[in-house]
Amino acid sequence: MGNSICDRFQNDDFVCPAKFRGNIFTTGAVDNIDHNPSSTTAKGSLHGTAISLFQHPEVDNLGTDREGIFINENLKRDNIKPLPERYSIVPPVILPKEPAAVPLLEGRLMIQFQ
Repeated sequence: MGNSICDRFQNDDFVCPAKFRGNIFTTGAVDNIDHNPSSTTAKGSLHGTAISLFQHPEVDNLGTDREGIFINENLKRDNIKPLPERYSIVPPVILPKEPAAVPLLEGRLMIQFQ
């Protein structure tokens, strides 16, 4: 099943849960996870990345079902195909030194609730 999921990611050219729906507004959040235990009995630390994806269905748009995943029974099960390098190597981000130029708001800022 793992190799079939990796094939799906490569065919779609993006990684997301298989149950996600198509044609629906989706947002994501990324955060670093760092745990450096200071306890004298601690045996290690953890450094990683958390990625969360959220879908926002609306009454008139619940999204569309995506194609199911084909599980190829003939694939070897003893090792899983690696994901493409672009999924596992994240380039560093360089923050700009100058403040961002944000245009002034023209008109009123208004949020409408239904």
